[in-house]
Amino acid sequence: MCHVFDARVVYDISPSRFGILKGLVFFVLLVLPLTLLYAGLIPAWALVSCLAVYLILQLALLFWMKADQRSRQIEQPTDLPPARMNRAMLYGGVGGGIFGATGPLLVQGWLAEDWVSFGAILACDILVFFLVTRVYMRLRQWH
Repeated sequence: MCHVFDARVVYDISPSRFGILKGLVFFVLLVLPLTLLYAGLIPAWALVSCLAVYLILQLALLFWMKADQRSRQIEQPTDLPPARMNRAMLYGGVGGGIFGATGPLLVQGWLAEDWVSFGAILACDILVFFLVTRVYMRLRQWH
């Protein structure tokens, strides 16, 4: 897709194509070398170098997207006020962070039938979730 702004040509990559490209790069630079390492076909330094290339590409992409975002904000400024956080947003953000971080541990505990570890991790997750949400609500004086 081609857009013309002020006598300059800008090429955009559609979000679906960009997602496919990112997935392909992720597979080629991380999943494939990791599989080959576990199969014993490549040495460990090859995996580390692929990881370094992947991280460098991610950082370059981050800086490129940030610069693109700034240029778009300069060209088309938005005067929207920042969104206020409601309870659903708070619960989703805190719950996603806590349970997303410990989700693999919960799955491994479930599959190994290690109910003590599973229960302890789940109890700590629930405790931290309620503690963080209560403290945040108290600081924001929500009722």
